[in-house]
Amino acid sequence: MDAMSNAQAKVPHPVFQLAYGQHSITSDISPYVLSVTYTDYLSGQSDELEVELEDSDGRWIRAWYPGHGDQLTLKIGYAGEPLLPCGGFEIDEIEFAFPPTTVSIRALATGVKKLVRSRVGRAYENTTLAAIAQRIAKRNHLTLTGKVRDIRIDRVTQYQERDVAFLTRLAREFGYAFKIVGSKLVFSELADLRDGQPVMTLRPGDLISIRLRDKIKEIYQEAKLKHHNPKTKKLVVYGVKNGEVAATGHTTTTAKSGKNPSSSDSLKMSGRASSRATAQAKVQAALDQSNLEQTAGSLTLPGTPRLVAGSTFDLVDCGKLSGRYLVESARHRIDRSGGYTTDLEVKRAALAVQQGKGTAGKKPASGLKVYGIKDNQVQVVGTTPQKGKKK
Repeated sequence: MDAMSNAQAKVPHPVFQLAYGQHSITSDISPYVLSVTYTDYLSGQSDELEVELEDSDGRWIRAWYPGHGDQLTLKIGYAGEPLLPCGGFEIDEIEFAFPPTTVSIRALATGVKKLVRSRVGRAYENTTLAAIAQRIAKRNHLTLTGKVRDIRIDRVTQYQERDVAFLTRLAREFGYAFKIVGSKLVFSELADLRDGQPVMTLRPGDLISIRLRDKIKEIYQEAKLKHHNPKTKKLVVYGVKNGEVAATGHTTTTAKSGKNPSSSDSLKMSGRASSRATAQAKVQAALDQSNLEQTAGSLTLPGTPRLVAGSTFDLVDCGKLSGRYLVESARHRIDRSGGYTTDLEVKRAALAVQQGKGTAGKKPASGLKVYGIKDNQVQVVGTTPQKGKKK
């Protein structure tokens, strides 16, 4: 009997703590909660909270009807263990459904409303990436944090874009991710996130389900971008190859570039860079982003508070799909029927290209292989249709 009691005591019990404004409402709301879902995004999108409530007596659409813009604070995890602080949220949407009678409260991370909704048209000249981020942060009453390298920008235009869309585009172009955490605008270099220490190691047996896509086409070993040198009046071609950025050629501004050979392993970028440093940052970011798409997919596992957007983990015992993966989004959900689960969208952080140069030998199969768990083993479970070839 004692052994059975001890075994039951070791079973982790999912819990959440929810505050409305400055007051805890966990005990009051728990009898009505059908599910609590927190979604954490790496970049360019607001973190989200959804609380689904049973409302058979109508209190949530009457006396307890929440106000738009009211603030919620959530923590989630297991009893007796440190909880994951999910941050603060502002109620953005309330949905009523019948039958059965339910009310869903959806909220966005605090600090993002203006950043998401206000459209701005503005040109930025003779500045840096850090200065633009600082200006946007100040305009939205946020504090810029994180390390941003000194990347010069001659001119960039915000074409009546929302600040969050413009900043997402600019950050991605130079290899950064950003998100709003409370009153802070946090910038992170993707290379630093990929190289971070893994928070854990996972095996197929630890997962509820897994689905990975291993891309064969459009995987590159080098990237090239042109930079106009005003002194020599030539276009200098900068490239990244084997992790090194260097000038790989040049031409006069009036010369035609039709003689340059093309390669299936070379990513040729449109546009020009205003400086050598800008060219270096852009080509490295473009190559990294392209090859980060090589192996990606989704995982579902028992609730794991340590796995959040921006963290990495090692996936082992998965053959050629083993490696270090970067979490792009993490969805933590507690519900009455299924307990606590975590859904991840991931990309393999290893950037080494496995394919050859494609100039000799057998051509690889077209399309995307879809991997999944079958008979407790990771194996091919299907393929996606091949897209038409680009001209």
